[in-house]
Amino acid sequence: ATLVFSAHGVSQEVRREAAARGFQIFDATCPLVTKVHVEVAKLNREGFEFIMIGHKGHPEVEGTMGQLSDGIYLVEEVEDVAKVQVKDPSKLAVVTQTTLSVDDAAEIL
Repeated sequence: ATLVFSAHGVSQEVRREAAARGFQIFDATCPLVTKVHVEVAKLNREGFEFIMIGHKGHPEVEGTMGQLSDGIYLVEEVEDVAKVQVKDPSKLAVVTQTTLSVDDAAEIL
């Protein structure tokens, strides 16, 4: 059977589970989302933690946050920033849900 990954992308857990079940995979992840996933993985290997600006439950947010087992914190509104505790602020990166408006992201940044 063929499994199609949506344009929003999927977590690493979904990828592993699909492979374990023997699905043929058609990855329709948007290139912009894939770019975010690649950068998150690269910077994570360099010791970075992340703030993910987006909406809880959105498939893209779940997919991006699911690239890492920890070290990525969801921020939906300005008040959430105060709750984020990182190990090293100099090793903090910010990623956003690609479908989020620039104004919404700028309000939090």
